[in-house]
Amino acid sequence: MNSTTRIALLSFCCGGLLFSLGARFVAPFLAPPPRTAPPLHWERKVDQFQTLGRNRKLVFLGDSRIEEALWPEWLQRNDISNRGINGDNTLWLFARLPVSVSMEADVIVLQLGINDLMRGDSELEIVARMSQILDYLRRKSPKIVFTSVIYAASSQSQLKVTALNRDFRALAEQKKLIWVDLNDSLAPRGYLDSRHSNDGLHLNGRGYQIFSSLLRKHL
Repeated sequence: MNSTTRIALLSFCCGGLLFSLGARFVAPFLAPPPRTAPPLHWERKVDQFQTLGRNRKLVFLGDSRIEEALWPEWLQRNDISNRGINGDNTLWLFARLPVSVSMEADVIVLQLGINDLMRGDSELEIVARMSQILDYLRRKSPKIVFTSVIYAASSQSQLKVTALNRDFRALAEQKKLIWVDLNDSLAPRGYLDSRHSNDGLHLNGRGYQIFSSLLRKHL
């Protein structure tokens, strides 16, 4: 990890944040340090983004659910930068934003949040960090497509994902972003449909076919 990204990550871990979400008021809080440092594959990806320098007109940001997709093929476009990283969360993504989206983009698509819940971060922590991420992205693009966190096949995380999506949608409305609910099509019963995943968490071909079709009209 380069020194700039390390400093950003440390600053975000130690910085307080005061914001309001609709009628809800969240007091300043001290974000906890990451449970683990970003893994080596994360550092290698970030180094690639920094070495490439420029991003293209359509940028995808997020975790493995973004990283694994063949977006240029699904969307039939050659102006896409896939900046997804397996295992990413709001803390780590915030730290790498300057190298992931270094140039202005026409559209930025963001899908993130399941790994924060798996880390055990609280809803308020996740929403606060996401608010800062979205504020940065709004300075980089006039159009932000913010998607819901996709449910997993397990029902254990269902309530937490539902609550987080409710807050994410409120953020999208507050910041006047495009909100896309992926779960109506990918997880209509409140858990990821087995037809759209072979492991209960990540999407398969049919899953990405649906994902890309839901995005297409907003791009």
